[in-house]
Amino acid sequence: MRPNPPAGRRSLAGENFRMALDTLWSQKLRSGLTLLGIIIGVATVIAMVSMIQGLNHSIEKQIGSLGTGVLYISKHEAGIHIGGDREGRKPRKDITVDDAEAVATYCPAVAHVSPEIMDQRKVSFGGTESRSIGVVGGTEAFFVVNNWTIDRGRGLTFDDVRHGDPVCVLGADIDELLFPTGGDLGSMIQIGKDRCRVIGVLSPRGKLFGQKQDEMVVIPIQRMARQMGYGRSVDYIVAAAASPAVAEVAKEQIEELLRRRRGVRADQENDFGVTSQENLLKIYNQITSGFYLVMILISSIGLMVGGIGVMNMMLVSVRERTREIGLRMAVGCRRRDLMGQFLVEASVLTGIGGVIGIIVGQGLALLLSLVLPIPAGVSLPWVGIAVAVSASIGLFFGMYPAWRASRLDPVDALRWE
Repeated sequence: MRPNPPAGRRSLAGENFRMALDTLWSQKLRSGLTLLGIIIGVATVIAMVSMIQGLNHSIEKQIGSLGTGVLYISKHEAGIHIGGDREGRKPRKDITVDDAEAVATYCPAVAHVSPEIMDQRKVSFGGTESRSIGVVGGTEAFFVVNNWTIDRGRGLTFDDVRHGDPVCVLGADIDELLFPTGGDLGSMIQIGKDRCRVIGVLSPRGKLFGQKQDEMVVIPIQRMARQMGYGRSVDYIVAAAASPAVAEVAKEQIEELLRRRRGVRADQENDFGVTSQENLLKIYNQITSGFYLVMILISSIGLMVGGIGVMNMMLVSVRERTREIGLRMAVGCRRRDLMGQFLVEASVLTGIGGVIGIIVGQGLALLLSLVLPIPAGVSLPWVGIAVAVSASIGLFFGMYPAWRASRLDPVDALRWE
């Protein structure tokens, strides 16, 4: 009967693994210096992946804070545009208050609609003045569609908006800046060149895409439109679907309605944009994909340097162990077994570098998360990929030294001094 080859191969693989560890341990300094490139490459990957995944989780949470089933209607599609005139398109019609009213009337899947105008102004009270912050002209639906809650006082009413009354609602940070000791409700503050009475204060909500959401003021859209000469035009419309389940239906209804209102032919693309929260995440993922490409490039350089170091070390090792190789071949060691020994040695070397790189990279990511407001977290698949890639580097760059060792002539090798 034949012997059991799998058991023999397992025994040989285990022996090669132990020999590889013994060899690397006997040359600690050389092995450590060789590992630097692998460690740097893997640590770069793990650190950047940890930060990007932590940022992804943070962005998803922030977008979720905007509410569910929210759609943003604007003159141009949201996205990444490089250069001047986008796609060489002719100027587009403005989005108007009339469009918002039509959406509210003729789109049954839409529950609330808020046309909005945005401007940057300084706000002051007494001797305290803010830097330029976002001032939004909105309607009574602004707080519902944008998922804002009133902490004190009240929001805008239909009459406030219709008459363009000189009233405003403050974000939490602006309220704290202007009224650190209280007395906010009913006070008259300066918003740019306008004066408005404070009727409410919003609950704090933190940052969105790195911007402080609580540094804002809301005034009636009619008042903002008169001040800026907008007429019936607005910057964008925010629409909230009746429920998250019908958000896509609401988007289709809005697009169909606006195409009719704006005279878009069946063979033409939309001359407006309707962006959902899913679209915002896609746009963000387009941005982070660039970071992933840079990460791959940087880590590839480090791994390439490490791989060349591994090849150099293995060639030196083959040269130093020439007599050992000749002796093993003289007593019956096969060339493929000898080649396997050196490949295992190279893979173990780079695999150890990969494990160290993972630890260093994760530690670096945690350290950065203490300095930057970004949580760090890496998924297990990326850890597995890092280990597999580092081991593969050893196989690839160890192939030539292993082949060279296996092609040595036993007689010449035994004569080597």
